[in-house]
Amino acid sequence: MKELAWARRTLFVLAGVNVVLGAIEIRVGVVVTGLVAGTCFVAGAALRKATLAIEEQRRETMRREALLEEANADLDRVLHARAGPSTGARMGAWRLGELLGRGGMGEVYRATNEENGTIAAVKLLLRDPAGDPELLERFRREARALARVDHPNVVRLLDVGDGWIAMELLEGVDLAKLLRKKETLQSKDVLKLVSEVAAALEAARRAGIVHRDLKPQNIFFETRDERWKVLDFGLSKLTERGSTPAQRMPVGTPAYMAPEQIEGTPVDHRADVFALGLVVYRAITGRPAFSAEEPAAVLFDVLFEQPPRPSELAPVDIDVDFALALALAKYPSHRFERAIDLAAALESAYRGALSPILRSRAETLLATHGWGERRLGSVRNLPASLRTEQDVRS
Repeated sequence: MKELAWARRTLFVLAGVNVVLGAIEIRVGVVVTGLVAGTCFVAGAALRKATLAIEEQRRETMRREALLEEANADLDRVLHARAGPSTGARMGAWRLGELLGRGGMGEVYRATNEENGTIAAVKLLLRDPAGDPELLERFRREARALARVDHPNVVRLLDVGDGWIAMELLEGVDLAKLLRKKETLQSKDVLKLVSEVAAALEAARRAGIVHRDLKPQNIFFETRDERWKVLDFGLSKLTERGSTPAQRMPVGTPAYMAPEQIEGTPVDHRADVFALGLVVYRAITGRPAFSAEEPAAVLFDVLFEQPPRPSELAPVDIDVDFALALALAKYPSHRFERAIDLAAALESAYRGALSPILRSRAETLLATHGWGERRLGSVRNLPASLRTEQDVRS
């Protein structure tokens, strides 16, 4: 009997030990599981943080490359300044002096009218006009456009000849150079910029002109009268009432072209609205909306990608996001009808007072193609409320 009692006590002790060991094993398992889960959570969070940091670094690199490209273009113009091959030559009544700059189409000289002493900037073709009819036509197009638009926010045409154009000589700085120095503009300066450039584009629209190459380099701040002026109508299109110009191949600057320009479909003044939206985006956020190493990649992004949300890059009201979403709509019929409508909307947006109708339109548009999203789709994927007869035909 004693042996039996001893055996029972031994079994009881062993059972207790097993229970304790089981509890310890469970606790250790829970601790290990918790440690593994915690480690995975921390690792996942770190990975997400690293991914966001890499993406932000990629965007910052692209922004800096875009700024460097702009700076190199300006540096090239400066290096070729001073005396030029045509310094001292006479164009009509104008005697050419200092070479102010050089571009892909021609050279610009400071010139003096020897009949009345007027100082001007004379743009001169680089090559023989007779040998390049297309270049000559571009020159003539700019002259016709400037002759049709008489507005204080458009550079003024003074005279024109065979292969040269005399314009008012401006003193100041272009927007591209200003943004490289300041990076962004304050709200009051953004509103002044968009208001005055929009006024110039409205004058062009009324004259039947589409600029097609609006960008920071072609927007100049004249310091004498503190006024923004739109330059370089060399790629402009003259339209007749009821018609829109078609183009055989894309023309313009990739980062500031509208989707319809890239596609070669008919272009109207809403392409300039898109470009102005891109200029405003750049002035607000400090970076181009679209930038990549290759021009083809930029064109692809213009067609299918939305840039990051402006309010994530700059301290602006969400209404500014809505206004720019409408300006940067991929389809012309979804944008503001006129540049001055964009200017009015931005003025309200900065006060957080965008109209409910515009907010609703922007929300519907962003629900289909949100900020920072890439969408490879067609108009058939758009909500019916955003589809128009023109879109369905296109």
